[in-house]
Amino acid sequence: MAVRKSQLIAAGVFVAIGIIGVFVAGRLAPPATSQSSTSQSAEAKRLAESEFTIVPEGDRSSFPAFAGSTVDGADWNSAQLTGIVTVVNLWASWCGPCEEEWPVLQDAAVRYTDVRWLGVNTMDRNTDAQQFLAAHPSPYGHVHDPDASIMTRLHGVPNRTLPVTVILDTRARIAAWKSGPVTREQLDRGIAAVR
Repeated sequence: MAVRKSQLIAAGVFVAIGIIGVFVAGRLAPPATSQSSTSQSAEAKRLAESEFTIVPEGDRSSFPAFAGSTVDGADWNSAQLTGIVTVVNLWASWCGPCEEEWPVLQDAAVRYTDVRWLGVNTMDRNTDAQQFLAAHPSPYGHVHDPDASIMTRLHGVPNRTLPVTVILDTRARIAAWKSGPVTREQLDRGIAAVR
């Protein structure tokens, strides 16, 4: 009986220590939610206000080689990207900032008829991408890249927060890039810098 009583006392002490530890840790730790959401909104604001990073001619790297299919099932190969300036936008159907910038890109594709446009649906299910495109028509094609193969191989583009817009020169090299949503003015300046 004395052994049982000792075991109960020891268990009670451990439970009490655990409760005190949880209480103290909760009191000392900064509130994760408000700090996290504050830094996330600060980062989102910084990305939205940032301009395209222009890559000097001698520092440009090739757009990643990729062979796959478009969202609607046609074959596609990145070898098709040479010859004219190309704007490539990486997006996902679940990405709020991607949907926010969507009208800017569609308008620019109509205004810049001498520029090739390509959407890369990344980290997404093809059916979700198809539904998004049905609700948000686009005048240019979209490649499906579910495993982010293209995004993870964008050499020279350090911040890859969706959306990402890359402007390729006529040799399909990364000449300018921007993470976060683009505005009409930012896109105009980026294209003008690469032309």
